[in-house]
Amino acid sequence: MTIIDCGNCNGRCCRNYRIALCPLDIINIQKTTGLNPIDFIELESVDNMWSMFPDVFIDKNYYYLTLRRQKDERCIFAREIENRKLTCSIHGNHPLACRLYPFKLTIDNRVAKRGDVDCHGIFEKKKIDGELKILQEAIHHEIHFFEQKAHDWNKSGGGTIEELMKYIIISDDLFN
Repeated sequence: MTIIDCGNCNGRCCRNYRIALCPLDIINIQKTTGLNPIDFIELESVDNMWSMFPDVFIDKNYYYLTLRRQKDERCIFAREIENRKLTCSIHGNHPLACRLYPFKLTIDNRVAKRGDVDCHGIFEKKKIDGELKILQEAIHHEIHFFEQKAHDWNKSGGGTIEELMKYIIISDDLFN
């Protein structure tokens, strides 16, 4: 599901934001790319960002799971096409936060347009309200699922990123 018509800008969303991941995102990206999650996940300190998704205790620190960035700070899945425009190589299976963009889930669980965003691909909000509602419900579901997993993980003392992936996804074959 896509709520905007991408391709009218130079990928500001892919360049300017850290994308927090939930378990569903990780599973979808792994299935789409065949990559080991460790190859596309980056740990972002809770001191450097804030996310609706829970933080996790890894190697004695709290982190958010985010998409890895390229050297130029673009998303790892952003690919340059003509005239410096970017395209997403996993579009259709991109993370929930990306699907929601240029909207965000607010602290009081509403969907609102990001105030700092001038997205040229945005459709009239009234035309996309139903799709936003579906995305909002999916994100709420994932946050609830992830909060319980993260709470149990953190309470147990945490561990390594590899151990966390096995714990969250419950599928050892992702790491073979």
